Amino acid sequence: MKKSIVILSFLIILCFSTVVGAALINNGGGLIYDTDFDITWLQDANYAMTTGYSAADTNGRMTFTGANTWAANLVFGGTSDWRLPTAFNQNGSGPDQGYNVTMSELGHLWYTELGNSATALTNTGPFLNIPTAAMPLPHYLTSTVYAPLGGDWAYYFALHTGWSAAALFDGSNDAYKGYAWAVHDGNVGSPIPLPGAVWLLGSGLLGLGGISHWRRRRS
Repeated sequence: MKKSIVILSFLIILCFSTVVGAALINNGGGLIYDTDFDITWLQDANYAMTTGYSAADTNGRMTFTGANTWAANLVFGGTSDWRLPTAFNQNGSGPDQGYNVTMSELGHLWYTELGNSATALTNTGPFLNIPTAAMPLPHYLTSTVYAPLGGDWAYYFALHTGWSAAALFDGSNDAYKGYAWAVHDGNVGSPIPLPGAVWLLGSGLLGLGGISHWRRRRS
């Protein structure tokens, strides 16, 4: 019995350290959960292009207004209320511009979760369809308007370099478009909650321990 309890304790610790310590969790079904910011990303970083969204060009790029409309109307995994990532920092400050902006949603994903360094994208993690060098510059739109100018002036994150800045995205020429990556608050499409999984594991081990104890008493 004591041996079973020791094994149970070890497995519970292992489960918690594996899941809680992991910043990105693949929930399956095209959903990646960021445990640090409690948000869920689409695994497909260019889903608008993948689905042939009518308001996007052949590369999946849109105007600032079009990208926000796309995200707001998106239903994925049976879930609505998707949005573009915000350029504000997690504590509400900012938006900040330049390299090493690590507390915005895209900045945190790029620098902290994926471990990229300024000026070079070296790790895309579990994500798919991140634009290549052969495509237009991967300027990913945020939902945050550049207040001094308003309109279709918005903050963006350059996914190939880790640069945060603001620019015009009104589609007036081909350069004035950006990519859209949908994000959702909370853990979308999560598997069986960890406490339940641990409880089932513990119940099974304790049951085995009880059977072992009963057999020893019978012998």
